Amino acid sequence: GGQIDVAVFNGGPLFTEVAFLHKSSGTLLVSDLLLQVDEECARTPFAQLVAKASGIYNHLGAPIVQNIFSQRPVGTREFLNKVLSWPFKRVIPTHGVIVQPQSRGGQEVKTAVETVFLL
Repeated sequence: GGQIDVAVFNGGPLFTEVAFLHKSSGTLLVSDLLLQVDEECARTPFAQLVAKASGIYNHLGAPIVQNIFSQRPVGTREFLNKVLSWPFKRVIPTHGVIVQPQSRGGQEVKTAVETVFLL
């Protein structure tokens, strides 16, 4: 019940990922699961270089989390399946820019998230 669903992934003593779905708006809120930065977020040439090398400059990516997930596969699939089962159409990451839907249904945002995790 309620307006918010929650998924938690315990990635070890230094990393816990939490994702929230705000049901009525179809908004996925994530801490470090996904990142996307643009020229406003990466203001210096060095920051832009790092973002481009990480694959998150004007592109949805998960450079930090993919490394942790690959090292701790237990629970990873369950966490991702739960998050991807939610009907979201917009992503608000803690770091970076909001990923807005380009179409009425917002399926391209969910497809982008699925692509990041090769599902």
